[in-house]
Amino acid sequence: VNRAFHLIHEHYQGEITAEQVARGSMLSTRTFFRIFKEIMGMTFVQYLQYLRILHAKELLETTDRLLVDIAYDSGFQDVSSFHRTFRQQTGFTPRGYRMFVRNRLCA
Repeated sequence: VNRAFHLIHEHYQGEITAEQVARGSMLSTRTFFRIFKEIMGMTFVQYLQYLRILHAKELLETTDRLLVDIAYDSGFQDVSSFHRTFRQQTGFTPRGYRMFVRNRLCA
């Protein structure tokens, strides 16, 4: 299981599948899904999205990079899925989150 987390954290910004992580951990995909959900309390896809949004939030807070660049650097395949996932997980659009953080820091 430690190998699985290492693989996920090493590759979450790129294309990574549960099958690849399971294979790299020497587990069947089904066993990997079961153990992962049991330990983390969320699915592999939910955790992957969580890591990607966490990375995007850090970039939004600390850089002036374009949203499209942040989306791709965080592992999203397109900007619309980045916006949708970001809003679902944070309640903010990426631009709105950046403005919120900057206004909070200036206050």
